Amino acid sequence: PNNFELIIIDVDGTDYWLMHDLLTSSFRPQVICVEFNPSMPDDLIYIQPRDDGIRNGSSLSALVGLASKFHYQLVETTCYNAFFVEESLFDRYVKRDIPFEPSIERLHDVTMGTNLYQLYDGTLKISGCKKLLWHRIPILEENIQMLRHEDDRSFPFVPGASGQNKVNQCNGSKSRAVQHQPEPAHSVEHSYEMFKSISVDMSPYCQMPSPSCDTSEQKKCSQALLQTLTRDGF
Repeated sequence: PNNFELIIIDVDGTDYWLMHDLLTSSFRPQVICVEFNPSMPDDLIYIQPRDDGIRNGSSLSALVGLASKFHYQLVETTCYNAFFVEESLFDRYVKRDIPFEPSIERLHDVTMGTNLYQLYDGTLKISGCKKLLWHRIPILEENIQMLRHEDDRSFPFVPGASGQNKVNQCNGSKSRAVQHQPEPAHSVEHSYEMFKSISVDMSPYCQMPSPSCDTSEQKKCSQALLQTLTRDGF
């Protein structure tokens, strides 16, 4: 029959496309249970290529978007599976019995995700799941660093990062720029050129204000910062 109660889609890969083809056909199940990749963030829309030789899985948000186009409502999730009900049945039998509007945020917590975050000096860190789930291999932070050598890591926006002394034009006093630990000879030139290309010297904004202080350097600084943010984002 074209109309039936339940279908379960669990093929470890092209689940999205099987659900897509089902919903674009004449078949109309009342309830759909479909697998998603539990490591993907809830706000990520990821659809794996339409190729059964690829095993990526798709995100929960991608499946919710697909289901809503064909008038199916998300009503529950497990760690790996999402359950959708026809909207007409949801309105008739389910909606009145739950005290909230079902959504991904209310129905699902990502418990198997790996989160990547950055430290100011360019170090990459991870939190959450620290292994490849289906391979049982640890994810080592030292293997994911873009700046491979610790000596190459420093905060590029430290005022005076070039190492030159800055003269405070407002009060005539000298302030020594922040000095970093000595770098190996092979990385000094590379690091300096890299930081110079992406840095904006914020030292004009780090000086004590006074009525006689020349603000032209601050204006130049703000213009350079705006240009950098416009070009590179933040």
